[in-house]
Amino acid sequence: MINFAVTQMVVKKYLTPKVIILYLIVLCAPLFFMTQGIQDIPFLKTSVLELKTEYIFGFLLFSGFVWVSGACIGIFSSLICSSFVAEEASDKTLLLMVSKPVSRTGFLLSKFTGFLILALIYSVLSAFASIYAITSFLNLDLLTFFRMLQAVPSLIGFSILVSLFFGSLGVFFSSLTSSKLKVVVPVIGILVFSFFVFAPVRGIARDNGIYSGQVLEFTDLGYDFGNLYVSILKMNSVKTIPFIQSMLGMVTGVYKIPEHMVRIDFDQGFILENLERESYHSVSTS
Repeated sequence: MINFAVTQMVVKKYLTPKVIILYLIVLCAPLFFMTQGIQDIPFLKTSVLELKTEYIFGFLLFSGFVWVSGACIGIFSSLICSSFVAEEASDKTLLLMVSKPVSRTGFLLSKFTGFLILALIYSVLSAFASIYAITSFLNLDLLTFFRMLQAVPSLIGFSILVSLFFGSLGVFFSSLTSSKLKVVVPVIGILVFSFFVFAPVRGIARDNGIYSGQVLEFTDLGYDFGNLYVSILKMNSVKTIPFIQSMLGMVTGVYKIPEHMVRIDFDQGFILENLERESYHSVSTS
């Protein structure tokens, strides 16, 4: 049974101005440095507005997967949930504040319900804040701003799923130890490995024929997250240009990257083809 006094306390603890401001700084700081690199790309300075808009929109989608709706919200979720069980002893004073007795299961379920509310709030905040930040850092026009708003449902949806995954991992590890550090380290390690480290490992394994149907394929969380993200984009009718597809392909292995990379027709101002998606793994492939 959910006790809303417990749920409310969890929400209030992480929905303070101080936490929100700190989260926004952590969220937007990497976007600032990444946008500085975009401004130095020569062909974007001379590209037609439509092509430039699509590239910036693609940058939003890529940064959305890697950071905004991926690593950033994942780390935040793990920090929230990592102490759910460890803090239970200190939170026993909370049980004296509620009108009815709360079982241990109900207590944790109430806390996780509070986390779900926070995940939704911060997912929405992340989507709109990242778009506003990119628009401000690049001094974009209203046309590009409204184009980027089309990504909001996809960013929010993926962000909530990432939050649920890493938040659940935090609760699981928290049930094994009372040390918050021993919970946060493995969860963030899994996150970093999934979103950043596994990409070169996957590439080497595929080149040597030791990926498909092997243990590596079925433990490749980055590939699973990539397929989930691309599927959400497709479900929301969000199209990505092949250059961005190739970047997602390098990070997640979702797309087959051409040997000579993506060809761009600078004269006509558009990219000539879409990239082919890798077949999603299944037990039958092993």
